[in-house]
Amino acid sequence: MKHKALRDARFFFTTAPMPCPYLPGLVERRLVTELAGRDAAAYHDALSRAGFRRSHGIAYVPICPDCAACATARIVAAEAKRTRSQKRV
Repeated sequence: MKHKALRDARFFFTTAPMPCPYLPGLVERRLVTELAGRDAAAYHDALSRAGFRRSHGIAYVPICPDCAACATARIVAAEAKRTRSQKRV
């Protein structure tokens, strides 16, 4: 039996529980997908709008069942108010 390659298929995987990099004593899991293919840039853009983060060729988002301490927060740059020290930097 021959199998045809799935064209533009996107697969998501979950990681095993591992120590949380943000809060000691907690564990985290991540939902992970590969950023590859013809439309990788557009795919990354859509995932980043959904809260995914990128590391090299993968995109991931924490999916911890009992915690949201590291939830992604985005601000609209045009509406951001900078402090004096931020302006100096």
